[in-house]
Amino acid sequence: MDAHEVNCVRAALALYVADVFASVPRKDQRAKGDCYLRGLMQDGRRKSIQAMASRLPDGNEQNLQQFVNQSTWDPVPVQRRITERMLPLIGPAAWVIDDVSVPKDGRMSAGWLRSTDPVGEFVRPSRAALRGVTPGFVPRACR
Repeated sequence: MDAHEVNCVRAALALYVADVFASVPRKDQRAKGDCYLRGLMQDGRRKSIQAMASRLPDGNEQNLQQFVNQSTWDPVPVQRRITERMLPLIGPAAWVIDDVSVPKDGRMSAGWLRSTDPVGEFVRPSRAALRGVTPGFVPRACR
């Protein structure tokens, strides 16, 4: 989405943020959550804090960094609420955890390690886990 498209859904996003971040105790932390989600939604290959902050008119790299890495709020209630909202929408049929390689994009990408691809070329992928859930199942961390 470009900046205009994100602004078009800003009211709906504000309602979403108010709902999923309701457990976050401080108003300024909830505002950083809104800024972070808008950064994730905007166009741009890199979704690093620095890149997102530079694309957002109210983006502050230090504030976003603290929100993601150093905040005192508990992520479990937020994860639980996101799970509760997503289950009816996606109707998944199974719980799957799969180790996935995500190509490194830039020298500041987090979580990379040196390995080889199937043809023996050296790559530096990030690792991620894909998850799907069985209807009615809520992951342990979200209970």
